[in-house]
Amino acid sequence: MEREFYSGIRFDKNGLLARAWLLSFTFCVLAGSHSILAEADSTPAEVPPATEQTSSQKDPLKSLKLPDEVFNVEGLDKASLRIQMRALYNHAVLLNYSSQYGQIRPLLHEMNRISPDAAETHYLKSMDFFHREQMAQAIVHARKAVDQNPALDPAWNFLGFLHAQAGNDEKALESFLNAIEANPYHSVYRFNAANAYSRLGKPEEALEQIEQAIRIRPNYSDAYYLRALIQREKEEYLTAFESMLLAEKTGSNDVAFFMNFIDLARKADKPEKLLELMDTTQRMRDFRLYRMRAIVFSEYGECNRAVPLLRVIPQDEMTLEAYRAYGKCLLIQKQPTDPYIKAWKLDEEEKEDLMTYLENLEITNKKWPEIKDPIVNPPK
Repeated sequence: MEREFYSGIRFDKNGLLARAWLLSFTFCVLAGSHSILAEADSTPAEVPPATEQTSSQKDPLKSLKLPDEVFNVEGLDKASLRIQMRALYNHAVLLNYSSQYGQIRPLLHEMNRISPDAAETHYLKSMDFFHREQMAQAIVHARKAVDQNPALDPAWNFLGFLHAQAGNDEKALESFLNAIEANPYHSVYRFNAANAYSRLGKPEEALEQIEQAIRIRPNYSDAYYLRALIQREKEEYLTAFESMLLAEKTGSNDVAFFMNFIDLARKADKPEKLLELMDTTQRMRDFRLYRMRAIVFSEYGECNRAVPLLRVIPQDEMTLEAYRAYGKCLLIQKQPTDPYIKAWKLDEEEKEDLMTYLENLEITNKKWPEIKDPIVNPPK
């Protein structure tokens, strides 16, 4: 995620410091402009009558006083409030990004006091409701934020995030596209739009957005990972595998990533990388990963490594493919399969499927002679 940092200004309660700064700045600008105009005017200035000079000398404060119409007090007050709001908003966003949610509430109360209907106030209210798991209120205030200020791109993205959390993919996509319109060069907005397109079954549009995200941020590991998953959906296994290599290189390394990487290495027929992934994930403690590793080991005939993994996996984490791998290894190790099948929690359809698979393996092994190798297992 990209962050913007703004320098903060400390204000007193009435914003007098900001107002004084604005007054001094205005005075400097006006003074400078009067000086420039005087130099540019080629007409000699008329000498005021002596009586006027004498009068101003008698009242020096009058000559120093600027006319009242130079200042718009109401406008300066509003500018002061805007500066305070911006400082509070930036501070709150930074706290939210660093997960210091408990410190945001006082800032939000102050923003609500200064300008309760401001887009930034509604945006932070939305985040506050989200952290309190009040999703409906969060969506309402995110919607108010973008209605108040359609150019507030973080609010559009957050609204899309909330809709995605609620399973409203169409509305999520619409919000992400609005965020992109407000800020086309934010890689996360492009990533989110690609994700939403993919969920809606639109891979071409998804790939277009993810390529833009990568152009904006070439080291975006999640973007390479998502691109690989989209390419896998299109059965483009080799290009998906290459995308996974880039995702790994740029930092992807969680369990879900490695499970998908193992799957793609199998589909792309990359045994060398597959074995490397077996070593990389050896110390990871996750039953889903155990299952995937056991299936790979059984495919390569390493049942001495597959079976110990399969034995520790809870039955609610097992799949039919994992049971097939288990049964296959039992046959290879010349162990009976019936006691295991009876103990496994399978519905009737799964049990019938598994028994048919194992019977075909067993019949084939009994029907045909053993496979020979002229070196390690020569024929008689």
